Amino acid sequence: MIMGEPSINFWMTHLVLSLLIVSFHSQSRIEAVPTYTDHSCPNTSTFTINTPYQSNLNHLLAYLSSNATRNIEFYNATASASTTGPVDDTVYGLYLCRGDMSPDVCRACVAGATKDLIVRCPVEKVAVGWYEECMLRYSNRYINKIK
Repeated sequence: MIMGEPSINFWMTHLVLSLLIVSFHSQSRIEAVPTYTDHSCPNTSTFTINTPYQSNLNHLLAYLSSNATRNIEFYNATASASTTGPVDDTVYGLYLCRGDMSPDVCRACVAGATKDLIVRCPVEKVAVGWYEECMLRYSNRYINKIK
């Protein structure tokens, strides 16, 4: 062995450590992906595409998703085109993340659920999506608090 050159053991150790770091980093990303469990869109009421209700729904889902960036586990919101508009166009929604989830996992779950529900329930005014990490719900009716 020539002095000053790294040995094969050095390179093998370096390679193994690099692979462990990459593996750990990849697993962290995998854990942040929400795990779909179930959904419900009871089809009790539907809306027409390109109406104020759909616009309000899109705004509500974007708003809920953007508020999942905060360090909070529960958030609710309401979207309505105007205070004088028809009540039928108002959309109520909320999300709830598991208390043992990190803010990053909560954010990923809510973001995934907002995209997933509009695919699974494309014209329903009422929908709920459950993931192992969170729950997302929206409705055309006020969502009462559990007493």
